[in-house]
Amino acid sequence: QLTNLIETLPEQTFCTLTRELHYWFWEEEIAPRSKQLLKAPLLFRTLNSTSSKIKTCGLYAISATEDTTIGSSLSSMLSDKNTANFVKASLIRTLGFLKNSKLLPDIYTFCSRQRDLIIKAECVISLFKLGIKKDVIQQKISFSNEEVKALIFHDDHIIIDSIFDSSRLNHASLNVNITDSLSTNYFMSPLPTHFELAHIIELSTANTDNKRQKALSNLSKYRTLPEIKNIIKKWQSLMPTKLDYFFHLKFSSNEMFINYFSNKKIIELLNNGKNYSYGYLVALARQCITREFMAIFCHKQFKTASLKNQQNVIDIGPYRTIELAYIFMSNQQLRKKIAAQKLYEISSQSLKDKKRELIFKVLRINQGYKFINSTRINNEWLSAFLKSTFDASEHLDSQWIEKQRSKLSILDNELANLLIGKIVY
Repeated sequence: QLTNLIETLPEQTFCTLTRELHYWFWEEEIAPRSKQLLKAPLLFRTLNSTSSKIKTCGLYAISATEDTTIGSSLSSMLSDKNTANFVKASLIRTLGFLKNSKLLPDIYTFCSRQRDLIIKAECVISLFKLGIKKDVIQQKISFSNEEVKALIFHDDHIIIDSIFDSSRLNHASLNVNITDSLSTNYFMSPLPTHFELAHIIELSTANTDNKRQKALSNLSKYRTLPEIKNIIKKWQSLMPTKLDYFFHLKFSSNEMFINYFSNKKIIELLNNGKNYSYGYLVALARQCITREFMAIFCHKQFKTASLKNQQNVIDIGPYRTIELAYIFMSNQQLRKKIAAQKLYEISSQSLKDKKRELIFKVLRINQGYKFINSTRINNEWLSAFLKSTFDASEHLDSQWIEKQRSKLSILDNELANLLIGKIVY
């Protein structure tokens, strides 16, 4: 059945399958006989498909087979002028994993003619894996200093660094000229190692607003949100000075990018009081807890706010939401009790549904509702709070629920059981 899937699946699902096959081959979680049966249809489709993505995904799975004999069959692809560059880069990468030394003359010939940055990088890495000495690799493949610096973002940059001694270079600035061909060739690649590298190089070298706009637009166009998150995480770990890049344009409104902003930008956002989404405001407040520098700033920023003044609390705008979220995420027990009690008193009154719902959301942050004086909670408020929590697909603390059992109707008791994951038959 697997062989039939290998032969017939369309691009996207075929690539999903090859990721699984790569893992099975690499971790040897597949029986040797089954492994042999799968390699033949995988190789056949890789060689004969007209789809560049299917070729690349097939090569990715094949690279984990550790079968040196397969390399000879793949070598014909090196001379195919119609093969896309991202397929060629994947091919050289695969030949490096398969370690067929008989193909060295073909690899030398191919690599010595290349100008594409990513193909050259894969040539260096594969030759290294094939045991070729540093000086020979340097003779066969040349890089400018800027190209070596750009390859710090490659997953195997340690190999490249060891051969071209990148430690002598200043990585703080990167001025390599990115041609349209790099973008065109690798944004379409299904291989994360290559499309992540292409995007990060484009992002890192964008030195004007127009180039930044283009780099961000390409991320939106070609990548999913999880892929964008992985790209940013890798980029931020290597070039932390670029932290505020993603505050620009449409990415600024997505809370997942807040983690990558500088302290300076977070302070700016905390101070400007703009009406961001609730999730965005809570994510901002969380920075006060997770960043040591921000914890000091937020403690000073919010410590003087009067929670005893009812109007200050009832007017829950952006700034007040951040302040309350910060309080419930902090270790300031007394302030939590004051805030929780005040929010309870206000939400017990006849408020508009949106205002009450916002208060309920704030009270659920870090289980802030547990700081309300339980003897003062009335049935009507409790029923509304349970329904709000259920509608939000959240859960409540089981011990807190048990303390409130006597106040609950039969229907609310059943709802409470759902909220604590207790199923009663």
